[in-house]
Amino acid sequence: MAWIEELAGTSYVTIARYINSSWNYVAFINKNNNALSSPHGVYHSFDSSPYVTWSELDNASVNQIRVSKATGAFWDGNGITGINDNTSRHATQPRLASLSSNLYAIWTEIGDNATGQIRVKVSSASSTSWTAVDNSTAVDNSTTSGINRNSTYNAEAPELSVFNSKLYAAWQESNSNNVTQIRVAVFNGNITSPSWSFVDNGDSTKGMNKIIDMDVNENASAPRMTVFDSSLYLTWLQEDGLSKQMRLAKYNGNDSSPEWTVVDRYDELGISRFGLNYNILKVAATPVMAASSSKLYAAWSET
Repeated sequence: MAWIEELAGTSYVTIARYINSSWNYVAFINKNNNALSSPHGVYHSFDSSPYVTWSELDNASVNQIRVSKATGAFWDGNGITGINDNTSRHATQPRLASLSSNLYAIWTEIGDNATGQIRVKVSSASSTSWTAVDNSTAVDNSTTSGINRNSTYNAEAPELSVFNSKLYAAWQESNSNNVTQIRVAVFNGNITSPSWSFVDNGDSTKGMNKIIDMDVNENASAPRMTVFDSSLYLTWLQEDGLSKQMRLAKYNGNDSSPEWTVVDRYDELGISRFGLNYNILKVAATPVMAASSSKLYAAWSET
């Protein structure tokens, strides 16, 4: 397990492992002993070792994306800064995923136009160096953005998942109406000539919101992906009047002709108008999913 714990006014990444029916604390692994902006440390298993990533203020008070291995080695070069695309810009919300012999990191970083850009880098099991694989495919032809649909719009809350030996990314991004949309893209797998293709059924203004029979002008946020029963599932939160619904959709796995099918809750007419909420009039938050014992589980808070 990994989490953030405060000690004497400083937040630390704390690691513990469960062995022989008890918890053993492994380490506090901050680089600079400064406050962290991430709500938690993100744990990931790669190359038979645990890795943790988090966002930490450096000595210049800029949030850096840090990565550490269980051996105590900093897997981000062990320098003052982390793996940011621009170490003078704030970076937060990191996630990790592994495919083949490579470790991938995704996060949101403030870009040239002061909006969040989704950045992606890759490392290997034998090197602490990181290579950018987020060459822009933005509709505004930006050369300085990450993998945003449009670099002039704010993007955040990124997520990475491996499905069918491919790397998929999901995030929330505003559109021209300042409404957040859920975007999904797939990596071509070529580290030397990277590119990302959108598979979210959307155009320049509509992401995953478009597949729902409801108002696409209501904000969607907090995407999470899970592979279950040989299929890729995506959950997110979408506003519905004064409530917020936890939506769930299943991907057809065809990147050339991508389709998503809503698999949450249907009304008496067979229309998916509501999400998984226990009470559809309440506000859902912090969704997570996990597969276990041939079943898919979803959990969230609801107020």
